Amino acid sequence: MNYRELSASIKKGEKHSVYLLHGQEEYVKDRLYEQLYDHLAPQMMPEFNVNILHNPTDEQIIAACMTPPMMADEKLVVARDCPLLGSDEESRSSSKETKQMTDRLTEYLKNLPKSVRIIFIQRGKSAANNRLKKFLSQNAEEVLIDPLESGDAQAWIVSRMKQLGFAMDREAASMLFYYVGPAMGDVASELEKIALYAQGKETVNSADVQTVVQDRSSVRIFTMTDHLGMGRMQKAYEALESVRRGDADSFQTLYMIARQYRMLVRYHQMEMEHMSPADAKKALGVQDFVYRSLQQQARATTLGIALKALDILLDAEDGLKTGRYRDEDLVIDSAIAMIASLYKK
Repeated sequence: MNYRELSASIKKGEKHSVYLLHGQEEYVKDRLYEQLYDHLAPQMMPEFNVNILHNPTDEQIIAACMTPPMMADEKLVVARDCPLLGSDEESRSSSKETKQMTDRLTEYLKNLPKSVRIIFIQRGKSAANNRLKKFLSQNAEEVLIDPLESGDAQAWIVSRMKQLGFAMDREAASMLFYYVGPAMGDVASELEKIALYAQGKETVNSADVQTVVQDRSSVRIFTMTDHLGMGRMQKAYEALESVRRGDADSFQTLYMIARQYRMLVRYHQMEMEHMSPADAKKALGVQDFVYRSLQQQARATTLGIALKALDILLDAEDGLKTGRYRDEDLVIDSAIAMIASLYKK
């Protein structure tokens, strides 16, 4: 089960006995846990009918489950970061005692009272070879919440924006994820800023996103590389100064410029292979608005220019790494000046 399927299950009113929430995407996992908690927690006397356990032992989980609900039909037990759902290393070095505790807990869970619901929620991802994880994968509702793919992330962004009272088109969601992702906690923070900025509007668009996130280093670097690819050198120099006022270091700046020219090389190569735009976007792994930008840049940046620019940038990066060049700002300025000369020929 993925996070969307669990969310849909909750909306349908479905309840299962045992859940396992784990994975690397912490923000989405925490929001999903809140949704599941609200769905399962008894309204009657929650102080007696909800047990939230941190780093619990098998005995603590079993004891909480064995306590009957008070003036309610059901009770909820939450086991946060259970040590028995440890890391790969912990799983490989499991002691005899740990295996006994796991066996004791799994045997109890096989006969869990119908009045009890349990949520196991782990920070990070539980190891595939973990004994308790294997049992829960087969006998519980396991929800793995890893970093979202672009399509899922965009759907999540649009849904979250709707909760904040605004419609949002996929283009704007795509742009926001490209600039801010993949950590959805960071994305959620920017969505709240966008909601404040867009007061009085019904729909958030790409221009709103660009305005709100424009001070992020990722946006400044994208703007600079876009000017470079279009051959707008004066604007590229101005954008470079904006990048330097941010928190991007010289290696990150060089890497992002080189990445842009690599994509331009691949774009030209795929054009020569007559690859369809849909296949090209998939091969490049870029959003729609990034691909459109590449199409425009390719008119100004030929394959020959892109290849020569890459050579210049790789030499600059190598020079800084080996100590052949020492002044980082001067190296980047010189590299851009040499790239600018390519557009004049």
